[in-house]
Parts: sequence; C-alpha cells; structure tokens
Amino acid sequence: MNRDGIAWRSKGGQTFSIIRADINTVQWARNSRQYQLRVSVKAGANYKYDGFNETDQRNLNQFIKENYSIDPKLMDISTKGVNSGSLKVEGRVLAFFVEDKRAFELPLNEVAQSSNPAKNEVQIEFHHDDTAGDDVSVNIYVYHVIYL
Repeated sequence: MNRDGIAWRSKGGQTFSIIRADINTVQWARNSRQYQLRVSVKAGANYKYDGFNETDQRNLNQFIKENYSIDPKLMDISTKGVNSGSLKVEGRVLAFFVEDKRAFELPLNEVAQSSNPAKNEVQIEFHHDDTAGDDVSVNIYVYHVIYL
C-alpha cells in the first residue's frame, strides 16, 4: 500500500493493483480476533484483505485518511445463526442482511442460476467447482427473504 494505490501478488504469482483514483470506499469488518479490510472500486469489484490486528488497523486507517482522503468506516456484521433476512445487490456481489447488519455476501460471478421456489424463498445454485476434489462444497443455497 502506497500513496498511489494498493498492489499485491497472489500465491500463484499473479500481480494485482488498484490505483488511488479507482478506490470508491474502504471499510473495516471485525471478526472475533482480527480485522478485514474491504476495498470497493468504482468498477463495482470488491477486494478483501484478512488478518489485520488492532495496531495494523489503526495504522492503516490513518494512512488511508492521509493519503486517499477516505475515512474508513467500521462495518456492523451480523453473527446471528439464521437463514432469513433481506438481499441487496451491491456492485458485483449479492449481500445478505439480518436486522440491517451484513451477514455475508456472494460474488455474482459464482452464481449459475437462481429461482424463486416459494413466495419468500430464493434458491441460488453455484457453478460447480471441479477443483475442490472430494471436499464438501455448497452447490445450492435456499434463503428465506423477508419482504418489508
């Protein structure tokens, strides 16, 4: 991370970069022990970086404010174990909310098809990942939608 933007290299050696002008929003999400940095770009993509401790979060927050003129917000995450709530398309992701807090999100490019099997249900089928081997994978997910 520098004044011009963010760059990183994947484990496979592929290089990615985001220039400062393309950054739309920056948010922090906190799980039980660590922080996740979430960067949304103007083209609609979202990038997530995990594993930051509290000191990292404070230092990066200050850096982002000073160099990108963006004030990162802490996002409320729902930890309730339910499968009902509301849906919202945000750029290239489908976000699931429980009591106005984000529960989780799915990249839309991973969705093969969706249907509406009942009045308050959305069924989502994912592309089959043939690289997963014999491990357990989710192919279909049914979500109960609350209409307000």
